[in-house]
Amino acid sequence: MGISSRALLRNLTTNTFRRIRHRASTLRPGSSAGTAGSSGSAGHSRHQPGASGGQEPAAATIDWELWAWDMADALGKAMDDWKSLALLKPITVNNGIGMINPGDITGPALTSLAPPYLDHDGDADLTAIRSAITDEVSDAWKSWHDSLHGPLTFPTLLGGGDHQPTTAHCQPTMLSALASSGAVYFGSGRLKAFLGVRLVNRDLPEVDQLIDAMALALETTFKTFKASTVITDVQATGGVATGAPGFLR
Repeated sequence: MGISSRALLRNLTTNTFRRIRHRASTLRPGSSAGTAGSSGSAGHSRHQPGASGGQEPAAATIDWELWAWDMADALGKAMDDWKSLALLKPITVNNGIGMINPGDITGPALTSLAPPYLDHDGDADLTAIRSAITDEVSDAWKSWHDSLHGPLTFPTLLGGGDHQPTTAHCQPTMLSALASSGAVYFGSGRLKAFLGVRLVNRDLPEVDQLIDAMALALETTFKTFKASTVITDVQATGGVATGAPGFLR
């Protein structure tokens, strides 16, 4: 069950980023799609300050589409890995119903699961951008799963009686059936606002374009993650149910 967040997020991010950049290039005065990035700060390259003799040093070229792909690939992998590592703390089952309360579904921080990014020659600005996006998404993810709550049903335990089994499995339940106040942090508007606050270095037009693309792609990927993930393999024994890693499929 479930859809690969890794593939979805990187495809959505790079495709959206490409469209945003193309639109920006066609709207820029005196520019066309074919000349985007050909000069000045609107392009793909950045110049180191302090050139002597009026000569600008060679530009350090950044492949922004590759960078966006790499960023999204790492975050999407972290989401997929989190699903396989998350666990459900013990919950009480009464008359066939077990209530998941905020804090019962736990997992590692996405920052600890994201693989290393491309080096990009140790560019300090790119490192700051990368860290800001990863931290914001990780914080939003934690706010979401920390607030998850809702019921699980154990059909063979419904109704009580003297002939109940000693163990029972929950009825498969879509993750999207659980409510969470933290889900609001994955709205594209809020993500854009929070990423904008974190990214203090905004002198590159590509940064704003990247924020727009990432916010839109993350919102869609998050909704798809919830809608395609199933809670299963939660076993109740003696009135207490737990979900080991792998209970989300």
